[in-house]
Amino acid sequence: MPAIKARAKAEEVRESAGHSKNQWKQFMKSTRQEAERLLRNQPNATWIDIMDKDQGQVLETVNLQLQEKDTPLITMEVLAWRMPRAMGELRKPSGTTSQVDANQGAS
Repeated sequence: MPAIKARAKAEEVRESAGHSKNQWKQFMKSTRQEAERLLRNQPNATWIDIMDKDQGQVLETVNLQLQEKDTPLITMEVLAWRMPRAMGELRKPSGTTSQVDANQGAS
């Protein structure tokens, strides 16, 4: 698999991961859920702020979910491309932060 550049388009990364469009949607959903979980614990964190062992746990959790759906597993490189985006989207002031807060009450 060629190296994934930080500015790579989602379609390039999807193809690199070997996912169909539907499998990619499942991957995106799983990583968003993990981003929500991380931000509940550390609301101002970025992916770089997350400790290596916790990043490894996110990779393991996402891959378990993908495996259950017979979806190709991802590498840390794919996760490192996705998670800054997922966490950033949740922190945008467009009300998505309040979604994290609302989900916290549902936990």
